[in-house]
Amino acid sequence: MEKSSDLFGLILNSGPSQDTIFLILTKMEEEGRHNEVMQECLKALKNYPDDIRLRNLLVTSYLQTGFAGLAEMEFNKIASGIDKLIPTYKFMADLYVRQQRFKEAGEALNRYIAHYPDDLEALAQLGLTRSIMPTVILIA
Repeated sequence: MEKSSDLFGLILNSGPSQDTIFLILTKMEEEGRHNEVMQECLKALKNYPDDIRLRNLLVTSYLQTGFAGLAEMEFNKIASGIDKLIPTYKFMADLYVRQQRFKEAGEALNRYIAHYPDDLEALAQLGLTRSIMPTVILIA
């Protein structure tokens, strides 16, 4: 473990890419090095604050070390980030309808509506998609 520790530290201190940081920290987490992972995640999140993977890894380390309150705060940040991305499914559905890919449109709308069940426009669009492609099933 000493050699991997030295190598991981060398890589982390050499300005690695976002993906490399995640890979290294995942391996360190697998080795049970939770305190180091927490420190390095916090450093990396200063440069990559929207990286949900790093936040999730930080949550795992917090939970492993008994910091449930900090884990909950990170969970909330992750959920907030995901919520901001959900409207993408509605945009995808519109694109799929234009391409007459009704099954994919229905699937994207189902995902969107699971988060925004009161969006009447999306519900109407799903109804149109279902009438064209009756195999689409609403999961809401």
